[in-house]
Amino acid sequence: MAKIVQTAGRNALGEFAPEFAHYNDDVLFGENWNNQDIDVKTRSIITVVALMAQGITDSSLKFHLQNAKAHGVTQKEIAAIITHAAFYAGWPKGWAVFNLAKEVWEPGEGDLPYEDEAMRAHAKSMVFPIGQPNTAFAQYFIGNSYLAPVSTSQVGIFNVTFEPVNVTWDDYNQKFQLWASSDSLPDIFASDVRTTATFAEWANDGLLHEIPSDLSAYPNLAKYLDSPESDTCMVGDKMYCIFRQTYVEQAETVDDRSIVYRWDLAQKAGITEEPKTWDEFREMIQAIIKADPEGKNIQGMTACGPEYLVGVFFTYSMPAAVVGGNTFRWVDNGDGTYVPAYFAGKNLGDDAVATWQLLRDMYQESTIEADIALATNDQAYNKFLNGQCAAMLATGYAGPWDGMIQYWEEVNGTNYTDVVKCLDLMPSVDGNAYYWMWDYAWSESYFSSKVDDEKFDRILQIYDYLLSDEGVMLSRYGVEGETYEIVDGKYVQESPDARTVFPSINLFHDLVAWTPVEPYEYISLIPEDILAVTEARIENARNAPVPEFDSRYTDIFVSMGTDFGLSLGDDMLTIMTGDRPVEEMWQEIIDRYKAAGLEDIIQQVNDTAKELGYQG
Repeated sequence: MAKIVQTAGRNALGEFAPEFAHYNDDVLFGENWNNQDIDVKTRSIITVVALMAQGITDSSLKFHLQNAKAHGVTQKEIAAIITHAAFYAGWPKGWAVFNLAKEVWEPGEGDLPYEDEAMRAHAKSMVFPIGQPNTAFAQYFIGNSYLAPVSTSQVGIFNVTFEPVNVTWDDYNQKFQLWASSDSLPDIFASDVRTTATFAEWANDGLLHEIPSDLSAYPNLAKYLDSPESDTCMVGDKMYCIFRQTYVEQAETVDDRSIVYRWDLAQKAGITEEPKTWDEFREMIQAIIKADPEGKNIQGMTACGPEYLVGVFFTYSMPAAVVGGNTFRWVDNGDGTYVPAYFAGKNLGDDAVATWQLLRDMYQESTIEADIALATNDQAYNKFLNGQCAAMLATGYAGPWDGMIQYWEEVNGTNYTDVVKCLDLMPSVDGNAYYWMWDYAWSESYFSSKVDDEKFDRILQIYDYLLSDEGVMLSRYGVEGETYEIVDGKYVQESPDARTVFPSINLFHDLVAWTPVEPYEYISLIPEDILAVTEARIENARNAPVPEFDSRYTDIFVSMGTDFGLSLGDDMLTIMTGDRPVEEMWQEIIDRYKAAGLEDIIQQVNDTAKELGYQG
């Protein structure tokens, strides 16, 4: 459900009655209407009936009738609701509400022939009907489509409604594996499996379309792929994907994981200095929880998903494990043998114990909220926005949520950067401050082997265009004069930006390079104080050490085509929420990986490395 934001109180009474405006906008609508215990449609009906029972039939009731309609209440339903309530509230009140309802619903709207509430709501917003399932088109589209004849005389006119399948962060890997196993991969799709055995498996099984070695017909694409990053797109001597450039430099990846916290509440709890170590951070969060300055039974740190904890906290004792966003980065284990960084240490995995203990301690003392295993992106932002959690682990300082800063200032009435701080890079057990490091290119485009040569040529032409100067400008900034202007040689984004004005731009922007290949200087819409924090973090990252690992061992592992995998999130939650000694529980997990072939894999990778001359 989209967050409900109300500003009517402040608009009408902000100066005259600021407390009332606060209760109206922030509590009634900001908290109560956003409560998820009952759905917003039911909440709308309850509100209409309550106002009707009190005899309130002015513009406020009309607003709530319109709100009820917007959330799926049909003309047939509102007629039944008012009729039923009239028996209890009074017949004259029923007449009065019907007079208002007739201004909101047309008499002939009646009910809609769709069971799904989202479809009903969509149908009410359309000029043409949705129609019936278009099964004949199913073979060409992953999802559903509906066909409604508008006119069949002379030239046929039809309204086509598409209902795409939403592949979410939670299930996209499973979806791709299912499609791969049934040989039904989409023509074009994005995933992040380059450094895993899955990539080699798909290529060797003939599921992926090879990128031609001669790219002279696509000069922009050829220039883009003339990069060391392309080596990770190879299986054997053939290229099977196009990487998507995500960052201009390695240090920019620091902004992919950030811990933000309520500095204003910390000060009210008696904290005078921003934390510089994990111990100081823990002390600050515990002080906020104990003081609970806003009286909201505040919890500790939430996260946009429990998996976020893994990467950030690995930097505490095993930083190489998070380089590239996966755990198959191989490191020298001190005796000339290379092992996955996840298992570094004299007895396979010793280095991880410090991280597991830190997470266990933080969880048991409530520095990490008790419900972290159930955390979702939207819930995390709502908790932090509404002051229910003292800190949040997310992406970036201001977060990816559209309008985070605006919502913050509307709901809390304070400047975001005045009250929300970002945790510095934290020292690890070796004294260095590492950061979560992704590859320059995160995710990549793949193409089904079923795509014929003619279609594949058209696909590569699109990618080539998107990498041209014109394509870069269109996919990032939109149309000059509409979504951006050029002022003093800089590109100035208008508001709303290109992605809002031209939603289809999102698709093309995400196909290939996420950041311009060439530096396009522009003035950002992001506030200067937010940019300053981000730039300072990037500068800190430039000065931070890069963990040592050898990517050649990763390449060897990938080429083996093994299905050996790791369950990082499960491992973390098992140990963090457990009650037995950390070392004992971690050893049980290590034994499980050994049973799955860990030691054999390590041996094979090292044997191959010796054959290739990587080891003396």
